Amino acid sequence: SYFNVCAKNFLIIQTNKKNKNDGRSVSFDNYANLSAADKRSIDLHSYVPSPESQLIQEEDRQRMFDVLGIIEGRIKNENEKLCVQAVSKLFENIDDLELLNKRAIFVYLREISGLSPKQLSVAMSSVRKHFREIIKSNDEYSSMFRMGL
Repeated sequence: SYFNVCAKNFLIIQTNKKNKNDGRSVSFDNYANLSAADKRSIDLHSYVPSPESQLIQEEDRQRMFDVLGIIEGRIKNENEKLCVQAVSKLFENIDDLELLNKRAIFVYLREISGLSPKQLSVAMSSVRKHFREIIKSNDEYSSMFRMGL
């Protein structure tokens, strides 16, 4: 019957999802039975950064907020201000984000700012121009961002 076909397809899809997820996931409970590649991958990602690198990272983060503050002081357009505020909020909550790809970041910015995709794109272009000017004019920031301007 139709119901049996639908139920069978549903179960096949769920089983395939589970198998795919099981292939991607690794249990730390049974470390001895992990493959060498899995152990190497875990070892590469389980380290504590040095206090010096943590301090440098925090200083760079503060410089980023300084640059965003300078940009916010320069701009007059309301959409651009919303864009800069959204970027600042995104950087403040960067550890809480699930996805960090270009598309996801754009969606996060759109949700935070409340702007349409077109408005956000135009505002980001203007903000990018201000960003480039600041980076070019300040050696401290240009060394941090190392952009080919």
